This record gives sequence, C-alpha cells and structure tokens, in this order.
Amino acid sequence: MIRIHIDIHTHTKSLFSSAAQVKIFQLSSGFCFVTFAEHTAPVTAVAFLPSGHALVSASLDGTVRAYDLVRCVCVCVSVCVC
Repeated sequence: MIRIHIDIHTHTKSLFSSAAQVKIFQLSSGFCFVTFAEHTAPVTAVAFLPSGHALVSASLDGTVRAYDLVRCVCVCVSVCVC
C-alpha cells in the first residue's frame, strides 16, 4: 500500500509525497515545480518549515532530509543509527 502525505503552506505551495519522492506544487496552477527523489524508500512524513522556504522529509530508508526551496536542493541529510 502506498501512503500519501500532504502539507500546505501559505495557500501558494502544496507538498506531496508518494513512494520515495517529494513533489512541490503551486496551488493556483497545479504545476509541479520541483521533484526531490533522493530517498531510496517510501517517505513517511513531510512538512514545510514556518518560513515556507524549506521543508523536511523522513523516509523508511532511515534518513531525514532538509530541502532549500529557493535553490531546489537537498541541504542536509541526517541518518538514523537506531
């Protein structure tokens, strides 16, 4: 079963994750303006930071990733050593 996680920030951006991808959409147009595919297993949680300029995602691959939405790049990876 694939789970879908959604978070919305400031009525302009919508965050969507499915499988091992995180996608960002403009709410007004429905246009996907970036897809992050660095995770290697299903994404289990996603959220915008309060500023709306970054987001974090967690995955079953044991990583939490932080993305800069201005530059559209992954800026930090934290690995769980549980």
